[in-house]
Amino acid sequence: MIFTKIKKLFKKICIHTKVFSIIQKILNLKKMNKYKKISFLLFFIFTPVFCINSFFTDVKVDKSPYYASIQYLTEVGVFDLKEKFNPESLIHKDAALKTILKASDKKIPEKATKKLNYTDVPQDSWVAPYVEVGLDSQMLTFNEKNPLFNPTQNVIMASFLKMLIIGFDIDISKYKLTDIKIADVPDDAWFSGYAKFAVKFDIIKKDKDNKIHPGKELTRGEVADLIFTILERGRGLVPQKLLTVSEKNMVSTIEALEKNEIIKAGFFISISENFINKIAKLLPDNKVIKSALKISNSLKSLVGAYAAGQNARPEDVVKASKNSWSLADEAAKLNPDAVDLNNLSVEIKNLASALASKARERLKELENNSTETTDPPK
Repeated sequence: MIFTKIKKLFKKICIHTKVFSIIQKILNLKKMNKYKKISFLLFFIFTPVFCINSFFTDVKVDKSPYYASIQYLTEVGVFDLKEKFNPESLIHKDAALKTILKASDKKIPEKATKKLNYTDVPQDSWVAPYVEVGLDSQMLTFNEKNPLFNPTQNVIMASFLKMLIIGFDIDISKYKLTDIKIADVPDDAWFSGYAKFAVKFDIIKKDKDNKIHPGKELTRGEVADLIFTILERGRGLVPQKLLTVSEKNMVSTIEALEKNEIIKAGFFISISENFINKIAKLLPDNKVIKSALKISNSLKSLVGAYAAGQNARPEDVVKASKNSWSLADEAAKLNPDAVDLNNLSVEIKNLASALASKARERLKELENNSTETTDPPK
């Protein structure tokens, strides 16, 4: 009985499906005694990397503009979940190349299969297989006069855009780009076509001076954002992964509300709603997505109810809570087979009911106080 409960708990809080699968198999082993099982579970309980909706400690939803991009790319396996992501750190060329190739789902050999011309990339180095694919796909260009890859050099915007666009198999010659003008990108610059393509399709935006700063060194957060954006523009986002990330943000919204962190809750639900809207564009008639969208709107109303409560507006609390409850109920009826979403629906309805009940009690108190103050003296 205890292990059945533990399995349900881990299924609810674990981030990685593979981790839960391993846990489930071990808990089902009849040969392992209960004490060994408990020891195994304690190991995972005290390993925060895997559980309790954990994320990079230095990527905060209310502080990092790259939170959503990093979250999605981590979900699809581009980034490994560790304690820190270092979003403001400059990224080296080798790491930038690896990130693009992982995001574009290129097949990478375990080891380099041929001798590389770059004198600063040993064939047995970790980056060699990525450099090999980069050269074969023309993401990288070898120059005999300067036979260096400079793997630990900070990547700049111009070279990153070239690697990014070619890495995603985009042939810029198929697009009309002559009408795109960028103040700091001469038409005859080697990176001109890549910069113009990126501007044309809103992968990057020009600043108020019509510039993109091609020599700018990029941070890890900026690289994540650019990769997420090109995936979005090319309709390369995976609907199931978007839904998973959206659900995680819904759970985070509820957790934030329970801690009375209204601002954080607002950020979480905004990201969740954004992801669901992206899926809705890809799968407009899908019942699960329609249900998820109602859940998201329900949570948005619930956040509004909590905010109204903080600002001593009990009437608005009741109104927003009722709306939240109704939307959550509609979501459950729309798709009764969506277990995870329906569990969220129940939790939202419980929170909304409790909140509305407290607000009504407060309204009654205010009404009684008002009656007492207006009664004529006896």
